[in-house]
Amino acid sequence: MKRKSVNPAHWGAQYSMDQAEVVEGLRRVLHCSGQASMGDDPERPGAEIALHADSFREQFRTSLANLDEVLGDADMDRRNILLVRFYVTDMDSFNASFDVYKDWIDEAGIRPPQTVIGVQCLALPELMIEIEITAGD
Repeated sequence: MKRKSVNPAHWGAQYSMDQAEVVEGLRRVLHCSGQASMGDDPERPGAEIALHADSFREQFRTSLANLDEVLGDADMDRRNILLVRFYVTDMDSFNASFDVYKDWIDEAGIRPPQTVIGVQCLALPELMIEIEITAGD
């Protein structure tokens, strides 16, 4: 896979993103549904619950960890991410916690294009962030 950054303006670099990217030579593409801070419910085997209902920052971390798991199951890793979409219920909390993502993606050495979308609510009322990606190799 060959990547070429496209940045008519250069403000995106401070957010670990390119405004656009040309990708050539893909053989597989992964479309990943939104990952949120979900985990096993200790009281109901086989069921899931929202985790860290009181912490945007921890929900951000857990959502990214869930993305790592999906990527791993697809025999990919963060370096394969081509596009990121964040759905958030609180833009101020997102901005205050953005370093969680920046540290996570900077480890991969890439700057995939990204979009942040403010929404009224997500699938469960406790959820504050959901992250969707497209990846490829």
